[in-house]
Amino acid sequence: MTDNTLPVEPDTTEHVVVLIHGIRDWGLWEAEVAAKLEANGFVPVTMSYDRVGLFSFLAPIPFFRNRAIAKIEARFDEVLQDHPGAHISVIAHSFGTYVFARLLQQMHRLKVHRVIFCGSVLHKDFPFEQFVSRFRAPILNDVGTRDILPALAESVTWGYGSVGTYGFIRPRVRDRWHNKAGHGYFFRERFFEDFWLPFLKEGDIKPGAMPPELPRWWVKFISIFKIRYLVAALVLFGLATLGCALYNRSSPQTVVLVDSRLLDNIYDEQTKAEGGTNNNDIADALRNGSMSTEFDLNIFGTLVYPNWADDTQVHALKPDVVILHVNAFTDAAQGTKSDERISEFVKGLQPGTDVVIYSRAFERGTEGTFKKIMVDNLRLDAEQALHLHIEAIQEGVKSFRSGRNAFHIRDTVAKVLRHRGNTRAGTSWCCWMFE
Repeated sequence: MTDNTLPVEPDTTEHVVVLIHGIRDWGLWEAEVAAKLEANGFVPVTMSYDRVGLFSFLAPIPFFRNRAIAKIEARFDEVLQDHPGAHISVIAHSFGTYVFARLLQQMHRLKVHRVIFCGSVLHKDFPFEQFVSRFRAPILNDVGTRDILPALAESVTWGYGSVGTYGFIRPRVRDRWHNKAGHGYFFRERFFEDFWLPFLKEGDIKPGAMPPELPRWWVKFISIFKIRYLVAALVLFGLATLGCALYNRSSPQTVVLVDSRLLDNIYDEQTKAEGGTNNNDIADALRNGSMSTEFDLNIFGTLVYPNWADDTQVHALKPDVVILHVNAFTDAAQGTKSDERISEFVKGLQPGTDVVIYSRAFERGTEGTFKKIMVDNLRLDAEQALHLHIEAIQEGVKSFRSGRNAFHIRDTVAKVLRHRGNTRAGTSWCCWMFE
C-alpha cells in the first residue's frame, strides 16, 4: 500500500521572541534568556522602559505606567518594521506583563504568536476575550506559590492584580504552578529549557507542581483586607489634619480675658492689683502652655456694677472665647443685679461664643452642679448653656499662682479651643492632636 500523505513542511517563518522585564530591574536576566533563545534558533529582542522604581510602580496615577507603555510600544513598532511577516512571541515578567497587556489592548497592529507571563501583576478579569484575534491562545501563566509581590501590588495600590500569586483560572489562559517559587524563580538554571522552550517551539505545556501549595495565611490576609484602603484613609486623615492646622493658623481665634474684680471706684488699689496679677498669670499660662490652636488674646478689666464700661468693646471684637472671673463677694454685695449684668453681657455676645466662668465660689468636682445654677441665674437658653463652661479655683486670691489655678483655666480653655477648631475647620475629629 502506497502512502500518499505529503510530508509536513517545517515552519521556516522567522520567530522573534520579545523579552520585557519588571520593575527595579535592569533586565539582566534577559541577556541569559536571549542567549538560550538564539542557541535554539529564535531571534531574541530585549526591551527596556528604563528602571521603574517602587514609587512609580505603586503610584495610583497613570503617568509613570503610561510612560513605560509608550516606550515599549515604540520598540514594538521597530520589531514590526524590522521583521515583517515573522512570528512574534513574548516573555514578560512582573510589571512587564502589565505593559504588554495594555499594548495588546491598544495597539491594534500588534499580533503575537505565543505569550508567556511570569510573576504577573495583571488582574484576573483582564478582558483578553476582547483581543482574541491579536494573540494565539492559550497564554501561559507561570505562577510561583510563594511569589508575594503580585498579591502585595494588588493590595497596596490600584490597577494591578495578583495572577502571579493565585493564577487567572479562566479560559484562554493556562496557569502553571511552581511550588516554593518566588518572584525571580523563573530565571533559574534549566527553567527555560524545561518549561519555556517546548511551549515556544511546539505549544507544548509541561505540567507544573501538583497539587499547588496554598499561599501563606498573611498573603491571603492582605488579599482580603486591602492595604490601599488603609493607606488612603491615612492620607486623607493627614491631609484633613494638615488642612485643619493651616486653617486654624490662618484664622486665629479671639480669646478675651475679662476680670470682674477690677471695680473702679468701689474696691481699693490692692484689690485691683491682685485682680491684675490673676489676669497676668492666666495670660502667661495661655500663651506659654500647649494649646489646641493659635489665638489672639485681649485682656479687659471691666465693671460689673453699676455699669459695664467695656462690654461694647468686647462685643465689637466678636470673640470666640470669653474668660470671665466672677467673685462670690461681688454677687453677695450686689445681689441679683450682678447676675443681671453678667447675663446682659453674655447674651450680647455673638451666638456660639464660648464663655469660661471661673470663681473661687465653685468647688472642684461639682462644676456640673454650679453650671446648672449659673444657667438658671443668668437665664441662658439651651444654646448658650451648651457654650458655658465652669472652672473652680482654689480659695484665696493670693493662692492663685501657687494653687495652679491659671493652669486649670488654661486646660479648660484649651479643650474649648480644640473643639472650636474642629467646628470651624469642618472636621470634627482632626484637631485633637494640636493641643
